[in-house]
Amino acid sequence: MLLALVIFTGVRPIVYTYPSLIGNFTGLSDYPLWIARYSATQVPSGASGWSRWDFWQYSDGSAGGTLPSGTRKVAGIAGPVDLNEFDGTGNDLQTRFSKKPSVPKEEAAIAKDGSFQINGENAGKVPLFDGKAYVPLRMLANALGIPLRWDNAKKVAYLNNRKLQSVKLVEGTAYVQLRPIAESYGAETSWDAKNKIAGLKMKGDK
Repeated sequence: MLLALVIFTGVRPIVYTYPSLIGNFTGLSDYPLWIARYSATQVPSGASGWSRWDFWQYSDGSAGGTLPSGTRKVAGIAGPVDLNEFDGTGNDLQTRFSKKPSVPKEEAAIAKDGSFQINGENAGKVPLFDGKAYVPLRMLANALGIPLRWDNAKKVAYLNNRKLQSVKLVEGTAYVQLRPIAESYGAETSWDAKNKIAGLKMKGDK
């Protein structure tokens, strides 16, 4: 789900959780961590695969630490507020979280000997980028029955009126990762690593 959010919105999610719940998460440590631990002095340590936290909520407005003024109030807001700390400087915060996604450029694939199959029928090439298989966007949209609009001037794709961010252009064709998009629309995917075949099957189809 988080990967699908990245693809559709271009925004990298932050995992927000409490210490009592953090052990329920696995495989998410690549995402920034916002941890809520209401304490005046106990700085949270890494947990469940995270080596560091990005944001620490040290008060919920009624419990935990306070501002240097000794209160939990800020100008312009009548009552107490949540208090948070970023693990870095103001410049670090701006640099890390204000980057805008770039317009996709033509790229050379690492390998082009893979294939995309829809219900067992060949539907196009599968370029590989960083070990991840990409399939032709238009083929995927048609198979899923989802409206696709391509802005050639800006090299931007809109799937079901939502802008896609992780698009690769190879020889004038737009490619996207199969699994996050297909599974978010209820389809089933497969990957034959030996033969480099990415498969798509709609749920309910034999």
